[in-house]
Amino acid sequence: MDSIRSLDMRVNHDVKATEYYIRDKLRNSGITQLVSLEHWVHMFCTSEDINSPAYALGIRDCMERVIKPTLLRIINALCSFAIANAGKPILSRTHGQPASPTTIGKEMAVYVHRLSRQFKKHLVEVDYMAKFGGAVGNFNAHKVAFPDKNWPELARDFIENKLHLTYQAYATQIECHDFISELSDNLSRVNTILKDLCVDMWLYISNDLIKLKNVEGEVGSSTMPHKINPIDWENAEGNFGIANALFHFFSSKLPTSRMQRDLSDSTVLRNLGVAFSHSYLGYQSILKALSRISVNEERAMKELDDNWVVLSEPLQVLLRLSGVSSGYEEVLRLTRTDGVTKEKMQKIIADFCSGDRRMETLTVSNYTGYAESLAIEVKKVCAAHDERTHTAGNP
Repeated sequence: MDSIRSLDMRVNHDVKATEYYIRDKLRNSGITQLVSLEHWVHMFCTSEDINSPAYALGIRDCMERVIKPTLLRIINALCSFAIANAGKPILSRTHGQPASPTTIGKEMAVYVHRLSRQFKKHLVEVDYMAKFGGAVGNFNAHKVAFPDKNWPELARDFIENKLHLTYQAYATQIECHDFISELSDNLSRVNTILKDLCVDMWLYISNDLIKLKNVEGEVGSSTMPHKINPIDWENAEGNFGIANALFHFFSSKLPTSRMQRDLSDSTVLRNLGVAFSHSYLGYQSILKALSRISVNEERAMKELDDNWVVLSEPLQVLLRLSGVSSGYEEVLRLTRTDGVTKEKMQKIIADFCSGDRRMETLTVSNYTGYAESLAIEVKKVCAAHDERTHTAGNP
């Protein structure tokens, strides 16, 4: 590396410095066959004929061997958590205020479905594009030197059958980077969904609906011994923020280039690994966090019991169905006051719906609609994913 760096300092061109280094090694190898190959090094190629396949290979291996398998682990871990907690009711909150009950399992199933949809729609099949057509993509020098060769097909064969990438036949001096832009958008969307999960879990933990595991030997605060902090969720959120800032820039910057090429993409591409790395750190934090949580059922039931007022929704619906056109307004008048206790709400229900078994048997803990079955059925989504198909690199 020092030799290449010294050459780069002299010629001010990283690929040319690498070419000179290889040619020097061949020339001084003492092996006739290698010496005879020296003048062929970097023949016909422009720098991007080297860089484009190299970046595509790096991105492919990162995605197939690291990113995709890790995302599948998250989806399956969330799926298991959703099913295990399918029937555990909690108070939902819209606009931060008490709303109709749900189950923690169903709320996690929402994330399973969102992530699964993005994975299947955008990440199962990815075109890792590479160009290999010379100075401006036309094989100009190639055709002059060896006009009898079918250079486009030779290039396609090399890119697709030797490197197992997708050949970009229509290129300038560079591959247009559209596939990197698309992938950046898709990964940033996945990261945004996971960031949303982090924020929700942070709030559930803050409201004591989710408990954090007490790990012996760990401390949560340098001064407050009692603290167990949601640092894994917070770290994931921060890492997704950094990754997405880069992915958004990649998406808007990389598809643009002046005429047949300018160099402004080069320094940007060198930061691809930074975005992938911060994404991976976030994924690992989420996996760790999911292994350290449990539902605080006692707290969840207390919160529900303190908010019987949420049964105002089914009450007004049944009143209107029974012909009371002002049912909504009547219930609003009685419930939009301070201190609607369980007893007060039960009296309101009795006054309006005496003898109606639908309301008489309804409680804040069983008024969850299809939440439990929705959570259980999300296993069908999980069954569509097989981690083993995304762990071997697949080149």
